Parts: sequence; structure tokens; C-alpha cells
Amino acid sequence: MNRKTEILLFRWCSSHHFIVFFVSTLLLGMICGYAISVGYQKLPNLFPYISDTGSKPPASCIFGMLLNLASVFAFIIIIIRHSYVENSIDNYRVHTLNDIAYFFGFLTALGAMIVSNFQESNALLVHMIGAFMCFACGITYSWIQLYISLLYVGIFGSKLKLWFRFAFSCLATITFISTILGAFLASIKFSKKTSNHTMIEFDSSDPGYPAHLVSTFSEWIMVISFACYFLTFYHEFKKIYSSFNISHRSGHEISEPQC
Repeated sequence: MNRKTEILLFRWCSSHHFIVFFVSTLLLGMICGYAISVGYQKLPNLFPYISDTGSKPPASCIFGMLLNLASVFAFIIIIIRHSYVENSIDNYRVHTLNDIAYFFGFLTALGAMIVSNFQESNALLVHMIGAFMCFACGITYSWIQLYISLLYVGIFGSKLKLWFRFAFSCLATITFISTILGAFLASIKFSKKTSNHTMIEFDSSDPGYPAHLVSTFSEWIMVISFACYFLTFYHEFKKIYSSFNISHRSGHEISEPQC
């Protein structure tokens, strides 16, 4: 016979805890990577790219571990959010949008994992592909989820909460564009100068430094915007009970435990 058993991942772990785990590990990875890199004088003091802080050991070890954890937590959040939307509404068009958002969310988490494991100093092309996946797909995911929330105000958040999601989505989009444009302008000007260091050690004496700062500041703001966007799911996730269903296939009936 087939019998389903409901199993909790942890007795003390609820859906909204993954929001806290994700934001905590993401911000801790950024802060630790920056503090260690600057402390060991591997990078300039004034805001390098987030990836730069995790490009050289020992910072790369801590940064990589924490960003990998954050990627796993992000993927769990995306799975829970997808299931929550699927079970809350009955509309084929919205289900399709939710599936599309789920796909982009998966690419976002995968891109972050690629960034953490392929440092720009070792595999620049793969690292940049991962970064683009993470940021571009993350922005797409946020806008699709915002649209779904707007269709069902009250089910997926209050009007005030949706305004916050709109603000964080706009901020992430704007800073994504300024990150790319700033990096492009800085690299053009930097390439015209003969220098004894790479762009990872970009300093104020290098041409294109103002554009470089615009790019790096924009990247930090963009990632913080993503973290804040996920925080808006917190109260909704507190209402969600998550568990795994495991089916037993056996010819013998399994008796229920007696209390």
C-alpha cells in the first residue's frame, strides 16, 4: 500500500526562518569579505566590488562559504514562495507566471553559487556569467512576483508592503544599469593606461576611478535591495507551514504509533 508520512526538516525551523538565514548569511558574507580583504590590505579601503572582496584568500574562503549558504537558503525561499502562490490562487495565467518566476529564481540562486565558487581572479568569464545570471534573473524574479502580488493584494501582502517591493525592484533595476555602465566606462579609461596592477586594485590615481566608484556603490546598493525585497516575504512566510511528504510503498500495512 501507499502511505504518506509528513516530515519536518527541523522541529524548530519554520518557513520564515529561511528569510532570516538568507539575509544574515548574505550580509555577513559581504561584511566579512570586505573586512578581511581590507584588513589584510588586499584591496583599497573605499568600497571595492563585492566579488573583489572574495577573490583572494583568506577572505575568499569565508566569502565563498557564506555565499554558498545564502544561495541554498535563497533557493529554499523560492521553492516555498512558488508553492505558496500555487496553493493560494486558481488562475492558469498566474500559475504560468509563477512558474516563470520560479525558473528565474532558480537561475538567480545558481548564479550566486557560481559567483562564490569561480572567483574573478581565477575564472573571470565564468564569474561574470554567474554575476549576470544572479542580478538580471533576480531583478526579473522580483518584478514578476511584484506583479503577481498586485493581482492579489491582501493575499500576497498589504498595499504598503507592495510599495516597498516596488521601490526595491526599481532601486535594484536602476543600480544594475549603473553598475554595468560604470564598469564599462571605468574599464575603457583604465585600459588606456599602462599600470602595474589589475582593476581589482583600482585606486584613486587610476583613470576612470569616479566611474568605478559609481559602479561599485551601485552593486552594493543593488544586493542590499535584493535582501530587503526578500525581507518583505517575512510576515507571509510566518503563515506558511512547510513539510515534506514521503510515500511508503509496501505490501504490509504500517501501524500508527500509539500514544
